[in-house]
Amino acid sequence: MLKISIFLSLTIFYLKHQFAESIFCYECDAKWQPCADPADLNIIQYNTVPCLGSCVTSYNPYDGNVLYRTCSDALDPVAHLGGQFGTFNGNDGNLYYLCNTEK
Repeated sequence: MLKISIFLSLTIFYLKHQFAESIFCYECDAKWQPCADPADLNIIQYNTVPCLGSCVTSYNPYDGNVLYRTCSDALDPVAHLGGQFGTFNGNDGNLYYLCNTEK
């Protein structure tokens, strides 16, 4: 029972730390009209994910140049750039716009 209690305490501590250090980024693409440019923030405000890196906006050339909004954490071409802001070439040759403020 003590091991379970310690495990749960450590898990809660870890999750609390992760969310405390996180920003929240929009998670959507322009196939959904409210996510297009300009975004309808009143609608997409609930489509967010916690992010330890940077928020990313990019146009995917492999998907008809559809605009995507997401977090850099799970985006391989720019995951190493998390926490930065500006325009970057990803390791896939695509342009990514990163910011380190929420959404």
